[in-house]
Amino acid sequence: MRGLALVSLLAVAVLAVAGCADAVAGSPAPTTGPSVSASATGTPGLSAAIDPCTLLTDPQIQQFGLLPGGRDTAAGGRDCNWRKTGQYSLGVEVFDHEGLDQLSSVGRTITNYPVGSHDGRQVSSQDGGCGVYVQITRNSIVVVAAVDVLDAAQSCPLADQYATLIEPELPAEQR
Repeated sequence: MRGLALVSLLAVAVLAVAGCADAVAGSPAPTTGPSVSASATGTPGLSAAIDPCTLLTDPQIQQFGLLPGGRDTAAGGRDCNWRKTGQYSLGVEVFDHEGLDQLSSVGRTITNYPVGSHDGRQVSSQDGGCGVYVQITRNSIVVVAAVDVLDAAQSCPLADQYATLIEPELPAEQR
């Protein structure tokens, strides 16, 4: 189950930032031409110093009964994940070269979703996973995703709960 959770989490993050060019605020749309890569236009800057495994504090991890799941870089970002046994998996991933404008709406619903002082989007997938995407710069984001939730209706509230917890730990958004 843990392996499936990680694959699902990475799939939500990777698919949501791939394949979309210029998006209209709140309604990103897939393009028919080649996708635009933020890596060609931006540098890591502020996000390069973010360690996703330190965005939740030890007391928070203990409070929610989370178990460490490990680190990963396979999806093009730096990921840290946890699991709450038998309930859900949580992942926090930093993308240094992808921004909110690169989100793809194929197979998912995207809504504007500010988190604290940061612009953001809530992305829910057809498989029941949900992520909150928090902008650091135009070309960098932090994704907080909840997957493998026993009750799919709880995946977005869980992603929001954890995004709200980590947002104060993020650098101020550079617009």
